[in-house]
Amino acid sequence: PQQIPNPEYFELEKPDLEPIAAIGIEIWTMQDGILFDNILITHDEKVAEEYRKNTWKAKFSNEKEEEDV
Repeated sequence: PQQIPNPEYFELEKPDLEPIAAIGIEIWTMQDGILFDNILITHDEKVAEEYRKNTWKAKFSNEKEEEDV
């Protein structure tokens, strides 16, 4: 929001933006063994929950069992 007098300040009601076609994720770490997969971007919480149940949960359980052995 405008906080100082600025005669050129304006807000676009409907910005004319291009559709998003890709997203780049840059991850920098000093640790070995960190893996990222099953990245989901959605606006629907139900879709995210279903995806978690069908992909992450099963994989996590298997990895945890292997780790405990």
